[in-house]
Amino acid sequence: MNSWVGLLKKEFRLTRTLTIAGLAIIAVAFIIAYFMTLRWELYPIILGMTALTVMGHVAYLAIYMFVSLQAESNKLHLWLHNPQPSLRLLGAKLVNGAAANFVSLAVSIALLMFSLNFVSEGIETHLPFNIGVVFQEVLIFAGFLFLTSIYISLWLIAAWTVYQFCKAYIGKWSFIIVLIGFLAISTLQGMFENTAIFETLTNWGYISVTSLNSHFFEGIHVGDILYYLVISVALFGFSCFLLDRKVEV
Repeated sequence: MNSWVGLLKKEFRLTRTLTIAGLAIIAVAFIIAYFMTLRWELYPIILGMTALTVMGHVAYLAIYMFVSLQAESNKLHLWLHNPQPSLRLLGAKLVNGAAANFVSLAVSIALLMFSLNFVSEGIETHLPFNIGVVFQEVLIFAGFLFLTSIYISLWLIAAWTVYQFCKAYIGKWSFIIVLIGFLAISTLQGMFENTAIFETLTNWGYISVTSLNSHFFEGIHVGDILYYLVISVALFGFSCFLLDRKVEV
């Protein structure tokens, strides 16, 4: 356990600058939007900017993982010769990235809610919605973004691992192979998700959350959760297997 904590600390130091840079970009964008709004009283500027920073977190973790993995690629042999298994090596990166994503997303949500209150006071009238209800909707949407970002990052980890594997055999053409493979798998997955078999496998165990009075999210099928959970576990397991057994160092 202590060795894995050491990995977490090492990953934090490795990507600390990236995390701080992300927060700085959000802060600078907000400050610019805030003063532009004060100058011209164009309230959609600050609302649009803060909303975009929230939605942009769907790709945050994938970018984080790409930068972190690329930092290891130049010394891959040292990273993989770590006595820790790939499950822990990749897990440490994923946990650090998810934590950074959570903090950054929380800051973005706070700025968005501040902006909504700022606009409400600025136009000196009641907005056609309740701030409390909006906050609930934003939290639900943010939860969806957070989970989606993890799913996307697992695909990126798998693609990066396949690239490292192929690079040992075909060199610079590895990127083309990974791209073609990704497009082919995405196409096949999309075709499968439009079939009756997919509907049968996933369209069960509906959980209603209408008590939340949400316009964005009314419920979800347990089958859908299991479907994407199985894909996520398979992608992570496949990546760990390749790193442990197949990638040449």
